[in-house]
Amino acid sequence: MSANPYGDIPACLLIAICNDVIEDKRTNNKSLIGLFSNINVLSLPAAHPRLYLVLSLSNITGEVPLRVVLRNPQGGEAQFDNRVRADNSEVVLDMVMQLDNLALPVLGRYTFEVWSGDEFLAARSFNVSMVQAKQQGVAPGFPQSGEVGSA
Repeated sequence: MSANPYGDIPACLLIAICNDVIEDKRTNNKSLIGLFSNINVLSLPAAHPRLYLVLSLSNITGEVPLRVVLRNPQGGEAQFDNRVRADNSEVVLDMVMQLDNLALPVLGRYTFEVWSGDEFLAARSFNVSMVQAKQQGVAPGFPQSGEVGSA
């Protein structure tokens, strides 16, 4: 039997950003739809109508604090606090966070960081880029000024 490579801190096995999550009620399996790492905006400030942040966590015994921090390119941040619980450290917990109307005040790299107490677990970044409507070959239904699209 090998030693646990994570020690006694939770392990973040997956961190994904996507447009939608479909959960099978029978099996609890999740399908991540439209994974992305870039958001195109037509103007600033913008707000992304909805995105999902999906985490898979393991190496948890009992209840532990979990904090997700979203940092924007100017150093601003939003923080989401939660607690997760498992009775067996080998269990993999899937956590799905739905974020509606996510404010995107500036262009550049935004980063989600996952923490448990003072322990950094993982990070995932995405870029916010400005596009011109004609560059996209705008089709009906493309987000209008101030709205965003994921790529």
